[in-house]
Amino acid sequence: MPDGPRVRHNPLIDPRELERLHEQCFSWALSCVRGRRIDAEDVLQMAYLAIVEGKAQFDGRSSLRTWLFAVIRNLAGSRWRRTRRSLEGLARIASFAPPAEPFVDPELPAENARVVAALRALPRRQREALDLVF
Repeated sequence: MPDGPRVRHNPLIDPRELERLHEQCFSWALSCVRGRRIDAEDVLQMAYLAIVEGKAQFDGRSSLRTWLFAVIRNLAGSRWRRTRRSLEGLARIASFAPPAEPFVDPELPAENARVVAALRALPRRQREALDLVF
């Protein structure tokens, strides 16, 4: 690499070289997040931040491009695992089933009993949606 400014926590990295590789890195990030542009931008930003803060250390054993691609791939994978865990948690919450028999007051007027019967006739997901709204 040519002599010039270096990244403080990664002295083997020349910022001009990072800039030169930016387009390739963005394309790789886009590939790692299956084409979701905003996620690719976030992953690439996280990679640059890890480099500047010294959380990702380049030791020169591979090319800078290869190392950058590995950092991006690892960050995209970590991001996906966190997202998947969040989605699994939401799915568990969303699949929470209310008690089979909701509280029914035996002294309800006949009209209310018809409403309760109509609600029970709805598919489970529609009942749950109405239950959450009301």
